Amino acid sequence: MLRGNWRPFEDVIPCLQKLNGHRLGVITNGDLNQQKLKLERMGVLDYFEVVVASGDVGFSKPDTRMFEIACEMTGTHWCEMIYVGDDLATDIVPCEALYDELEL
Repeated sequence: MLRGNWRPFEDVIPCLQKLNGHRLGVITNGDLNQQKLKLERMGVLDYFEVVVASGDVGFSKPDTRMFEIACEMTGTHWCEMIYVGDDLATDIVPCEALYDELEL
C-alpha cells in the first residue's frame, strides 16, 4: 500500500477517543519504524503507549513472546489485557495458547 493511502477506517479515531484513559498498545509483524510511521501518518500513534514490532524483537506473531514483551513493557500480566486482532492464525491462536498455559 502506498504511503499516501494510509488512512484509518472511519470508526477508528472515534473508537480510540472513547478508549481515552485506557492503556493501549500495538503488536504487529513488521519493521518498527515503518509501523510507527503508518500509525503517525494515520493520526493515531499518540493513542498507543507501546508498539511491539517483530522487526524490533526478532520474532513474529503467532510467537507468544510478542504478547509477553507487550506485557513486560507495560508491567501488566497478559490475563489483564484485551487483545483485538484480525487474523485467526496470528492473533487469536497465540492468545489461546497463553490461556491454555494458565489452565495447566
